[in-house]
Amino acid sequence: MVAAIESPNVPRWLNVILDLNGVLCSCVQKNTVTRQRSKEKLFYKRGFCHSATIPTFVGPKAIYVHPGVAEFVKRVSGFADITVWSSMMQSNASQVVDFLFHRNVKPVAIYGQESCDTIQVNNGEELKYPKSDKSIFLKTMSSHLFLGQASRYKENNTILIDDSPEKSVLNNTGNAVFLKSWKHTVKNCSSDKYLCTEVAPWLERLHTEGRGEVAQFVNKNRLGVNPLVPGDTLYELVVNGLKNNTV
Repeated sequence: MVAAIESPNVPRWLNVILDLNGVLCSCVQKNTVTRQRSKEKLFYKRGFCHSATIPTFVGPKAIYVHPGVAEFVKRVSGFADITVWSSMMQSNASQVVDFLFHRNVKPVAIYGQESCDTIQVNNGEELKYPKSDKSIFLKTMSSHLFLGQASRYKENNTILIDDSPEKSVLNNTGNAVFLKSWKHTVKNCSSDKYLCTEVAPWLERLHTEGRGEVAQFVNKNRLGVNPLVPGDTLYELVVNGLKNNTV
């Protein structure tokens, strides 16, 4: 394991919670990759590699890696503790983390789908995205991370980096920022340097300027896209579902 490079000037205090799919990588089911693409799996038997355009099979997933992930993780782990929180199953998330964080500082914790909340509707069915069979998973920080004085995670020291604002409808807007989803299908995806040129410097500023006041810093210096607000389709879908159900 690579040791984190400590910042010499500011005490270590910040917890950075990172999503996987859409932030650090783009994940698809392995069985959806074309036969021609699937042969490229052999490339990885000749040596380790992260690629934005050639998939690596990790468990049931085919993983395309957001450019700069290794550099980003090394940089952020130098001043903050990284946790991963994904809505994929815990076992799958752990395998993806092993691949993405290979030869780098590992997260202090990994949370999966089992640590997310769903909304029960229509005789026990889970609330789905519009015109989809995919359930909406909420990352409710108050019930899974902020668990009292004994917890490492507190509102004043924790920031979630995600690409799904609807999963944070129940979170303080100052504890989460939302990036535009990175997708391997987008033109020039392999030249995207956003993690290293925008996200890492922003987190460094949060570390040096926002100590003990995460929400205040975030609300004054918001990164990425805005949180959902009343009137947004997904906001109303989630809130209306919650009105009649207990998470």
